[in-house]
Formats: sequence, structure tokens, C-alpha cells
Amino acid sequence: MVLRDENGKVVVDHLESEYKRLMNEGYKNLNRISEYAGAVKTLESILDIFNRAQERWVKMKDQEKGRIQ
Repeated sequence: MVLRDENGKVVVDHLESEYKRLMNEGYKNLNRISEYAGAVKTLESILDIFNRAQERWVKMKDQEKGRIQ
């Protein structure tokens, strides 16, 4: 849709402001995506640490069982 003023000219100011608004919203969305990606990466790191600790704990328990039996 093209907006025109009373003389039939395209209203550039409105288009420019709409462009700026969309760009601003786009950057906000990119920042949110970046924050989410960072949070996911942090959670993956925590999960990796937890999994390694759990594997060590299982090995330790297996060794204890081997000593007891």
C-alpha cells in the first residue's frame, strides 16, 4: 500500500518512520534471540557438567561395589 499526500505524492516521511520502526523491532528481536541463544548455551554447559558428574558418580559406585563383593 502506498500512502500519498493531498497532491498525490508518496508520503516519504511515513515510509521512513515505518522503516525505522521495523528496523528497531528487528534489532530488538535479534537481541532477544542472542539472549536466548546465550541462555541455551549456558544450560547446555550446565547439563554437560551434570552428566559428567553423574557418570563419575556411577563409576565410583561401581568401584565401591566391586570392592565390597
